[in-house]
Amino acid sequence: MRAIAHAVCIAYIYGVTHATDTAHIRPVKRLNFTLDEETVRLLGDLAQRLFEGNKSLTIRSALQSLASHAGHDGWVINGYAPTELQKRACCHTCGVAYPKGEILFRPVFERGASPAALPELPTETWLDCCDCASRTIDVID
Repeated sequence: MRAIAHAVCIAYIYGVTHATDTAHIRPVKRLNFTLDEETVRLLGDLAQRLFEGNKSLTIRSALQSLASHAGHDGWVINGYAPTELQKRACCHTCGVAYPKGEILFRPVFERGASPAALPELPTETWLDCCDCASRTIDVID
């Protein structure tokens, strides 16, 4: 019985996100805050329905959802690297075609906050012409 209590205590301290999910152990910090009755009921209902009663995971999921909808977290363009075209290509932003040998600009992405943030890094080739890259850099600065 003591072994089970010890395991439960360790799971609480390290924030096991799911009773069967030991692969996602992360340190946690205790926070105290006050919620009105309606919010407490909503938290309890969502926790039971979606996360087997885990209120901490419910709050984490809600905050992550809010952050993604507010443009808080994603991939943003931090700059550009010049690239000489090895074959004909089109500007990703304006669609103008450029011949082999022209210089286009490949975006350099970093994690950041922006309403224009992408949820994932693009998988397609992304090259922008000088004009489009300049407009994006003006927004960054």
